[in-house]
Amino acid sequence: MSRRNMELGRMMEVISFILLLPLPFLPFFKGEAYLLPSFLIPFFLSMAISMVIALTGLNFKSISATVTFIWLYGFLLLSFPFFLSGNASFIGALFESISGLTTTGLSILDVDNLPKTLHLYRAMLQYIGGLGFVMMILLFFKGREEAQLYEAEGHMDRVKPSIRKTAKTITLLYLAFLVLGIFEYRIVGMSLLDSCIHAMCSLSTGGFSSRASSIGAYNSLGVEIITSQLMILGTFDFSLLLTLFSGRIRDFFHSTEIKTFFSLLLTLSGIMALILIAKGYGFSSTFRVTLFNALSALSTTGFSTLDYRTLPEEAIFILIMLMIVGGGMGSTAGGIKLERFNIIFKSTLKSIREKTSPPGSVIVDKMVKGRESFIIDDRDRNDAFSYFSLYLIFLVFGTIVLSVTEDCPILYALFEYTSSLSTVGLSIGVTNSMTSPISLSVMMAAMVMGRLEMMVIFQALFSHRR
Repeated sequence: MSRRNMELGRMMEVISFILLLPLPFLPFFKGEAYLLPSFLIPFFLSMAISMVIALTGLNFKSISATVTFIWLYGFLLLSFPFFLSGNASFIGALFESISGLTTTGLSILDVDNLPKTLHLYRAMLQYIGGLGFVMMILLFFKGREEAQLYEAEGHMDRVKPSIRKTAKTITLLYLAFLVLGIFEYRIVGMSLLDSCIHAMCSLSTGGFSSRASSIGAYNSLGVEIITSQLMILGTFDFSLLLTLFSGRIRDFFHSTEIKTFFSLLLTLSGIMALILIAKGYGFSSTFRVTLFNALSALSTTGFSTLDYRTLPEEAIFILIMLMIVGGGMGSTAGGIKLERFNIIFKSTLKSIREKTSPPGSVIVDKMVKGRESFIIDDRDRNDAFSYFSLYLIFLVFGTIVLSVTEDCPILYALFEYTSSLSTVGLSIGVTNSMTSPISLSVMMAAMVMGRLEMMVIFQALFSHRR
């Protein structure tokens, strides 16, 4: 029995225990005891499978393959409560599980009539998905290749000398933000259950809500301000957040990602507001509406305060652009990420300047993160452009498929598929209980690629060549 087999079995056991997390709250939700088997049956089945894996062995040649397997196993296992409870078909339950764990937030469930236990479970999936399976697993045992596992899942920030201490620090910070969010929501009058759900789903930039009309159901400026604060906290990696909370405010705002994030947010939300005003929308509430929804798109959270089908096409396209860019590298957010966007943008400008500058001119591009700065080299450029090229290929293909299978306008298909591929969760009405299995499958594949990042999946698929 190899050590890696033993670790893989233990990883699967840790994921199995996620099924037990909502059960202590069952006594507080009247009439929902019938849901108990929906969680316990897959739990005991998974524990048995985990023991078999640990004893007989299932080995992978690469860390990428291990991480991909763990996520795929989690998607499947944690979908069973939705299916066994009778609230979704198998494909619908899998869609809900993947949407939750990838922190996307698209849903096919009847949210207004969903049991409270499943509401809480969905929020827990997003909260855990935001941290990541590997991050959570590292809290429980120390593996031989923990650094490689950590990085393969997309975590770039190491805030302590060891990976395990980093995982503990990030988890404690994440929990502190959660408590803060719940407390703030309670102050503005939200129920305790709704406060927990929205705090977990804001921090994880997930976007699941206990209301069908999302944050817009509350029609509360206070709720929108608190949600915006939590979305912003979830958008940046934890090393930057520690820079801010350690009192190095100047270093925080001097970082390239922070400057880019707020520049894009304010500029594009302002343009969007002007478009709406020009189309006859009321002036007083337009800036509030556009700023919140633009932030939700850029942070890839997916909370909304309006029906996007009522927006002019120009405004919809701005939201699509924001969703494509996404949040910070190593954060819970999706999209191509601000760092890649910066590299692509700066490299394009560098190319223009080189062609228009006097011969012999030396042009160097830099990026700043906290007190550190680094020069953008050819490898950085190749990685950024390669990822963006793959993103565009999948975006075009998925949009066409979605437009055909759902017989919807191409702009609507582009919006919905971008929301899936960037793990955002904003919907223009294409995703619902009547969405075809083919469309759901295409969007599920997009969510997985967006959360794990395409290169990790390709490394896993072709690990036999490495």
